[in-house]
Amino acid sequence: MATPFMTAAQFVVAQYYQMLQRRPELVHQLYSDASTMLRIDGNTRETATAMLQIHAFVMSLCFTTIEIKTAHSLESWNGRVIVMAAGSVQIRNLTGRKKFAQTFS
Repeated sequence: MATPFMTAAQFVVAQYYQMLQRRPELVHQLYSDASTMLRIDGNTRETATAMLQIHAFVMSLCFTTIEIKTAHSLESWNGRVIVMAAGSVQIRNLTGRKKFAQTFS
């Protein structure tokens, strides 16, 4: 049976990735100025901190398709939830898909 935090996490994952694919210009609004986004691709590491850097970072990725394969959640400290999603993305001007994993808290 799904717990309330699992149900909430599934909703967040569905909404986040739908927005990331359809309206990426709005995704940064889900972050705060205390947020950090990290992208590691082979030997390349990119970091964005705060809402405006995250906005520029997300817009530079140019996702055309996002497919979630798995999403898991765990109850954390003080009623918070940690969410991990994994899947694949298609990026404009690249052939093939890239696998990804992302964690939210």
